[in-house]
Amino acid sequence: MPDEPSQELVIALAGPMVNVVIAIGLYLGLGSLVGLGALEHLDDQQLSMASQLLAVNIILVVFNLVPAFSMDGGRALRALLAMRLDYLRATRIAASVGQGLAFVFGFIGLFAHPFLIFIALFVYLGAGQEAASTQFRELARGMSVEEAMSRSVQPLSDDATLGEAADAVVQSPESIFAVVDGDHRPVGVLTRSQIVEGLKKREEQSDIQSLTRADIPTVTPDTDLLELIELMQAHESDRFPVVDASGRLIGVVSSETLGRAMSVASNRRLRESAASDGPLGRTSDTSPIPGGTDGSTDGKSKPDVEAE
Repeated sequence: MPDEPSQELVIALAGPMVNVVIAIGLYLGLGSLVGLGALEHLDDQQLSMASQLLAVNIILVVFNLVPAFSMDGGRALRALLAMRLDYLRATRIAASVGQGLAFVFGFIGLFAHPFLIFIALFVYLGAGQEAASTQFRELARGMSVEEAMSRSVQPLSDDATLGEAADAVVQSPESIFAVVDGDHRPVGVLTRSQIVEGLKKREEQSDIQSLTRADIPTVTPDTDLLELIELMQAHESDRFPVVDASGRLIGVVSSETLGRAMSVASNRRLRESAASDGPLGRTSDTSPIPGGTDGSTDGKSKPDVEAE
């Protein structure tokens, strides 16, 4: 996601402009005899492939420029708004516009083509997801792993047996365990499901090393949360060992602890906003992790403390 609205605007318009250039080239090549009339006969088998390609590119331009996420038009609208407003507010407005258009598409689809209902659902969900993702990233900006990690961790020794790992599963609610060597340095992670599957195929006295996932990198308390999010996406893992300067395990950070930290940060921002706006200051929803939980169970604000 570009830092400057002007950069996002250029990137958002680049895709549709490619289709525009292709359409102009095809139009000039085909000549005025076919022209835009191909749009009315898109299924006509008598038309040449070039004229159908022209029609498809025009449709793609129009569709992509609809001001709704996750089309390019929605990102272009946000970029234009972000030139005057803060990025989070610009995203909320653009998402609201997109969700409003989704209702329009859905209503028209009830009386016209049912496919519009599918498009409406796609646009509505895309707008909501983009708004939640942007709010989450804005809250995470400037925060570090230390604010989201848990120091309550139950590691497994790399020479432990499946039976010992199974005992840890029974005694701990954790779904992923850090595996450490004799110096308490992480060598990988092991999931609850891997332990269960291992018990089905192997003896309890078998070691856990062959089941340990060793490609999960470690992070430090100073690691930026935005960098952590990128690591989660790149490695398709929601839990990372946290190590100190000597490389020894001191905790873990996961989607759950991250959600709690984001909930605390969101509540803090709400209080600061209410204090600056006065008694009538408006409020907004807390930010969940896209695709995860926000760590809130009772809907009440949590104390402004460091997440475990």
